[in-house]
Amino acid sequence: MEMLLSLWGKFKQWVTVEWSELTFAITVGVLGCVALLLLVSFLKLNYNKGKAIKWGNLVLLIVILAIVAVLCFARFA
Repeated sequence: MEMLLSLWGKFKQWVTVEWSELTFAITVGVLGCVALLLLVSFLKLNYNKGKAIKWGNLVLLIVILAIVAVLCFARFA
């Protein structure tokens, strides 16, 4: 448990101290744009087609949004 807390502390310090505001904004912006493109792609492929759902886009979308959430939590919490 102590090792995980130490790792989180180092990660939080890396995001808050070593990244500039511009670096953080660019990183979150690019990941957000990729997430939006994946969402559009997922919706285009699966809306009213009657076919099986393409799970790869959805899983990748969730992973990218989770990364953005962790970055924002580390920066602002």
